[in-house]
Amino acid sequence: MAIPKTGSRCIVEAGVKHRWRIRHKATHGQSDYGIGFLHVAVELFDAPGTMAVFWTDRPHPADWATARVQAITPMDVSNWIAKALALSWRPGTKGSPVFFKVIGKQVEAMTLPSPKHMQESF
Repeated sequence: MAIPKTGSRCIVEAGVKHRWRIRHKATHGQSDYGIGFLHVAVELFDAPGTMAVFWTDRPHPADWATARVQAITPMDVSNWIAKALALSWRPGTKGSPVFFKVIGKQVEAMTLPSPKHMQESF
């Protein structure tokens, strides 16, 4: 699934053009429970392949418990892209999204449970 072009921004990292976007409308979980954080999606600009999704530690502005908003800047996104590429993200290949956890300046690869595993848990 590609990132919508409307509302997305262009960024160049290591000479390669990427598209990035933060979801404009907060999800139910990002606004109603006091635990909402911003997520950023990134893909290649011209030939989208595998998308990178960065789950940040930055509170969502729509979250009722957010006391201080910390913006996500293009410099942040550029640094996260560089670190994701170093962690073996391959944006030019087709495949499922790859998830990364951002805490402060650290970026770590995340492993999410498969949908089948989640169904077995309930």
